[in-house]
Amino acid sequence: EMLKSHFIPTMEKLKKRAGKVVAEEEHLRMEGKSEVDRENGTIRDEFAVLCRDLYALYPLLIRYVDNNRARWLTCPDPDAEELFRMVGEVFIFWSKSHNFKREEQNFVVMNEINNMSFLTADSKSKMSKSGGSEERTKKKRRGDRYSVQTSLIVAALKKMLPI
Repeated sequence: EMLKSHFIPTMEKLKKRAGKVVAEEEHLRMEGKSEVDRENGTIRDEFAVLCRDLYALYPLLIRYVDNNRARWLTCPDPDAEELFRMVGEVFIFWSKSHNFKREEQNFVVMNEINNMSFLTADSKSKMSKSGGSEERTKKKRRGDRYSVQTSLIVAALKKMLPI
C-alpha cells in the first residue's frame, strides 16, 4: 500500500525538516538582532524549499485520503492515524511560524496556485493556476489569492479530520 511505502516516510522527512527549521527560527529569535538579517534569509530559503516540497506532496495526499476515507472510517487504520498525526504536527509548526506562513503565501502567489481547487470536489484540476484572460485584465492583489483559510497546509489537515 502507498501509505506505508510512500506517504508516511515522505511525511516523516517533511515533518522533521519543518521542526528543524522552526527550531532554528526560534533560536534566532531568542539570540537577538545581531546576525538575524543574514540568517533570516537562510531560514526563509529553507521555508521556501519546504513549502515547495509540501505543495508537491499534499495534492497527492489529499487525493489519496479522499479515495480511502470511507474504508478508513469503517475499518480504522493505525497507519492512517500516524499520517494524520504527522500532518497535524506540520500544521502546528506552520501555525507557530510567521516566516513559514509568509513563504507559503509567496509560493502561492509566485506560482499562481489556486488553493480553492483543493477544497472543492472538482477533480478536473487539482493544482490549476488561477487566472484566465478575463482575470488578467484586473490585477489581483497578493492577499486575494491566498488566505489562511485556503492554505494547503490547513486544507490537508481538514481533509484528514474524519479519519
